Amino acid sequence: MDGGAALERMRRWVACAGVGVALAGCADKVASDSASGSGPGGAGQDSGPVETVDDTDTDTDTDTEERLEVPVVEAVDAACATRSSGDTRMVWTVLAQASDPQGADTLETLVPEGVVVSLGDTEAGRYDLSCRADDLSSATCTATFSGDTAGLGCEGAAAVTVVVEVVDEDGNRGASDPTAGRAE
Repeated sequence: MDGGAALERMRRWVACAGVGVALAGCADKVASDSASGSGPGGAGQDSGPVETVDDTDTDTDTDTEERLEVPVVEAVDAACATRSSGDTRMVWTVLAQASDPQGADTLETLVPEGVVVSLGDTEAGRYDLSCRADDLSSATCTATFSGDTAGLGCEGAAAVTVVVEVVDEDGNRGASDPTAGRAE
């Protein structure tokens, strides 16, 4: 499955699961997606590339060492929306799909400063990330923060980049590629 299709399915699934599980239509959709494995990661999706390191030490073995312990951030969406409930404000929502070779349930549920936001080449802020294992192979991670900070408004969303960092219980850290923001 390509990244765009996986991201779109993740958006629909998170919107349905996070907002409307109590609604009959969403409850049936979430239950059937979970049972079939077609939730946000899709059935049979691999855990991403395996990082290998060439053997450069001085001993005599010539094997490459596989880095199987590093968590992987598979898909990221960063969207800015203008909200009006009393005061008008801009709110960024970051959604990510992550996995870990030892199981998604080994990912930390709270990653302090797990979302790194940049404007051009300048870091504009770091925000906490919350992750929840959907099953053993995949976790959904979310963060929200105010866009009212100078330069992070929705009108300039495309100039904002986001990197999501996840950590497992052993302290191994994995990061996404930079993802451009978008305005809703």
